[in-house]
Amino acid sequence: MAEFQSASAEQFTGFDLVGDVHGCYKTLLELLETLGYVRVRGTYQYRDQQRPRQLIFLGDLVDRGPAIRPLLHLVRDMVERGSAVVLMGNHEYHTALYLTPSEQGGYLRRHTDHSNNIIAQTLKQFANYGQELQEFKQWMSELPLFYQHRHFRAVHAFWDEDLIDRFVGEHHRDNLSHQQFVQSALEPKGDCGRLVKRLTTGLTLALPDEHVIVGREGQHRRRFRVRFWGGFDNLGDTAFQPDPLPDSLSQQQLSASTRQWLSEHRYGPERRPLFIGHYWLHNQPQQQCENIACLDYSAVLGGQLVAYRMDDETRLHRDKFVTVDYRD
Repeated sequence: MAEFQSASAEQFTGFDLVGDVHGCYKTLLELLETLGYVRVRGTYQYRDQQRPRQLIFLGDLVDRGPAIRPLLHLVRDMVERGSAVVLMGNHEYHTALYLTPSEQGGYLRRHTDHSNNIIAQTLKQFANYGQELQEFKQWMSELPLFYQHRHFRAVHAFWDEDLIDRFVGEHHRDNLSHQQFVQSALEPKGDCGRLVKRLTTGLTLALPDEHVIVGREGQHRRRFRVRFWGGFDNLGDTAFQPDPLPDSLSQQQLSASTRQWLSEHRYGPERRPLFIGHYWLHNQPQQQCENIACLDYSAVLGGQLVAYRMDDETRLHRDKFVTVDYRD
């Protein structure tokens, strides 16, 4: 797990950033065709090699969808050719932990009912390909956590400037093996664990007064995902997720400490454009503000698979989103 800042990024005339695919293989094929990528010698690259473009997947390739195995083969082949980059999502991280034995026994991620449910489709589709799954687990566990380009940034859920600067300045230069990093990432108070969790799952706030939200997949949540741009007056303003807050909480005013915390983590309008996935949006794709775009539009739940065609603009444009409906 590391950053990605390609030394060869200058060879590309533009980038196509793609939201959470979750095993929607046929839908991705249609999106690739729509974007102008063609199969050459067994894998995909941009059609016009005089003006080449590169795909950047924002994470969450695995789980839930109907064709996870062929999707992973397709995307990994694109990465090996250099026509794509894949960032780590929370589902890749979960898979790596779930399948990695712990030195204390068991696995780095406990096999609870919740964890089993998350990874169920991935395990089912790799039931006869155990060695392949182990190879993909290793590949997923080494995916970069974020991408930086002079024109834009990309991460699965949240750009934490302080943690990223600390990681690049300290851990990235350490002789830290993959296994050591994964082990360290399970320490919630350690830098590695805070970094991976924050970048792949985003900011959350606890629900007050022991309230519980029942998510669309039946899980009970005591925390909710929050946005990290704009201003906030109440709890309802902060929520950024498909499951709405209870009406009794939406108008509750924020405490001074919560306002301060949100302000400290705000991604301001002066920063370069940022692309994220993770948040299960719906309806017509559009930027969240002039320099932030979430590209996760719930494709695996029958929504849309969404890309943004990034060139050298400093502010995002609604007409640069490309969408295809779920096809698998």
